[in-house]
Amino acid sequence: MKRFLSIFVIVVVCCLLVGVLVACGGSHTCVDTTIDHRCDICDKVLTTCSDTDNNHLCDICGETIITCVDDNANHNCDICNKELSTCLDENADNECDICGLTFELLDNDTYEITGYNGTASNLQIPSTILGKPVTIIGRIAFWRCYTLISVVIPNSVTSVGENAFGHCYNLTSVVIGECVEDMDEYAFNYCLSLVEVYNLSSLNFTKGSEDNGYVGYYALDIYTSLDAPSKLSTDSNGYIIYTNGEEKLLVGYAGSETELTLPSDITSINVGAFIAHVDLTNVIIGNSVKNIGFAAFASCTSLTSIVIPDSVTSIGMSAFNDCVSLTSVVIPNSITNIGDIAFANCDSLTSVYYTGTIDQWVQIEFSDYAANPLYDAKNLYINNELVTEANITTATSIKAYAFRNCDSLTSVTIGNSVTSIGDYAFSGCSNLTSVVIPDSVTNIGDGAFYDCDSLTRVTIGNSVTNIGDRAFSSCDSLTSVVIGNSVTNIGDDAFYKCDSLTNVVIGNGVTSIGSSAFSGCASLTVINYVGTKAEWDNIEKGSSWDFGTGNYTIYYDYEIE
Repeated sequence: MKRFLSIFVIVVVCCLLVGVLVACGGSHTCVDTTIDHRCDICDKVLTTCSDTDNNHLCDICGETIITCVDDNANHNCDICNKELSTCLDENADNECDICGLTFELLDNDTYEITGYNGTASNLQIPSTILGKPVTIIGRIAFWRCYTLISVVIPNSVTSVGENAFGHCYNLTSVVIGECVEDMDEYAFNYCLSLVEVYNLSSLNFTKGSEDNGYVGYYALDIYTSLDAPSKLSTDSNGYIIYTNGEEKLLVGYAGSETELTLPSDITSINVGAFIAHVDLTNVIIGNSVKNIGFAAFASCTSLTSIVIPDSVTSIGMSAFNDCVSLTSVVIPNSITNIGDIAFANCDSLTSVYYTGTIDQWVQIEFSDYAANPLYDAKNLYINNELVTEANITTATSIKAYAFRNCDSLTSVTIGNSVTSIGDYAFSGCSNLTSVVIPDSVTNIGDGAFYDCDSLTRVTIGNSVTNIGDRAFSSCDSLTSVVIGNSVTNIGDDAFYKCDSLTNVVIGNGVTSIGSSAFSGCASLTVINYVGTKAEWDNIEKGSSWDFGTGNYTIYYDYEIE
């Protein structure tokens, strides 16, 4: 009888233990690690809580299956064989062992995703944690998560916080769940590659708009149904390509190679396609590419050289910004414009190779000073020959920043075809010694020869009407200037701090001299004015136009030789 009672007690205990282990939401240790559907402790077949409907719900009790783990390190649940999107924290350490999610239980008994340290490329955020809904994706939860390529925000989520996905440069696709009603204004800020948005919510997302968290700012397609077919695909080499008819945009790279030969059939390198790929050392771009987009290679800090094919006509803003290891670049003669700070902070860049002529080079539209790779490179090669003398013969204008910081340049001959010299066209050309501006030129732009330290003499032609602000400022070696009768305006700071300037000839056409135009010209002793004293007195002069100059004398009725 005692033996019977002992056996009965053992059976009851085992049954209770089994009941605890296999119940929905039970212990994390009763799982199917051997793929035989048996509990590892009690050796009972796990049939009471299975996912036969593939919806992550227990078929008997209706609760979310939370014991599903990845003991085979393949990110598939051993019971339901689905991708682990409901990865949970049963160890109370606020971190999911597989997915890398961290989360916090809120006062309303729902969860907020607070962080992520995983490496998934395609992530489906769980709708529940330990049987309770996920309602908030918190501030900077996925900020700067460079591995993310696609994200699904579940229907349970109502709010997405500030910079929740900010600076996820490689994120190309997102699904916004039905219940999202609050999107912080910077939720997807700087997601440069986010070209595809599936919006199931009632929020309004518009292509190119900053509204609702910048979700649609870089979007090429915004869908309101999951039935819409994606135009994104990833090839066997890891290139993420957006295909729209004959247009094939390279929008991202999911591979790990450091030296790349891009697909031969892509037509454009899209915004941010390779941004912050810090291991990338070399890229060969095919002849089908027509343009390189905004920040396409920005912050590729290991990139050492780039050859841009002659199919490319434009280089976008910040395209190579912060490529600190870039030493040389080949610019084809097909290029017509280069965007703001395209080559800014390329500290190692020493040489620019251009495949066209000088006259073609000066016609490129550089949006700002750091758009021109010469800003850091200093040395310009035309058809592999270092440019020391620039003979401009056919161009009608010299565009802004054309020779900015070109240290190799020592002399310039400007032909009679040129009518204008753009802003800062020759600024920082520290070895440029002399320049003759022909009669065909009517305008000298702001800062055109700013900080040309070696420039000693300037002759300004008889057709120039305007000398821009800072046009010759800080030309420390400039000793004399002849300003013809055609000039009507001398801009602010035009000759500011020309320390060696001793004499100036000013034509009688001048009606205004800008503020500080000759300020700081400590060696200036003679101003020869072509007109009368009465005409000189009638010239409008800005504040401190001659402040800090030497003890100069003005001579009137001077005749220009």
